[in-house]
Amino acid sequence: MSAMGIPDGLDAYRALSGGFAAPADDPARYPLARTIAEAELYISLQPCHVCRERALDTEGFDFDERAERVRLFRAVCGDCRALRRFWFRFPVEPVPTGDGHQRFGGPQASELLDPGEWMIVADDLLASVPADPRGLTAERAGQAWQDADAALAAVEEVLKFLGPGEDRIPPAAFRSAEGGEVWRTGAWRFERAWLDSQLEICRNTLAAYPRG
Repeated sequence: MSAMGIPDGLDAYRALSGGFAAPADDPARYPLARTIAEAELYISLQPCHVCRERALDTEGFDFDERAERVRLFRAVCGDCRALRRFWFRFPVEPVPTGDGHQRFGGPQASELLDPGEWMIVADDLLASVPADPRGLTAERAGQAWQDADAALAAVEEVLKFLGPGEDRIPPAAFRSAEGGEVWRTGAWRFERAWLDSQLEICRNTLAAYPRG
């Protein structure tokens, strides 16, 4: 508990960011978003604090006047139109993203999402990609390429939770209820061998589509 009576930890931040007051007086305590893409993905996965639907759309961000690397993101619920704000701090050195492929972060594991949550993202994205690109419009094929590319990036994020020489991600890495449930119902999906095979599936799916 901080001196201002604010609970510590990411779970507390998730609850408090539903309001309109900054959740911490020390910008260093804001959760780390390695890229804008990771921050926006995190926001999209949070329930609305009014209607509880996961329908938050990011409307943009501003730099926080108290700290150079802190940004304030504005979001609105697509269902009830409630407003919400999120504060994130960003790395000193930006993550390179200039090769045209989706990148959510650098070599370090995410602090915003646990491996189970990344797996949910990868599953949802791959499920949206048609098995056969033939007969698709150019627009639909381009969207499928982007979804497959993002799914590949999400699986790469899961792999970042594996330490050197580890064959499976430890249970302690699963911090969220959703991520923990994915691990409990399919712990084998977080073994290095299976994740490597999933990477290959994503790469093959991506190669079947024209670049979006």
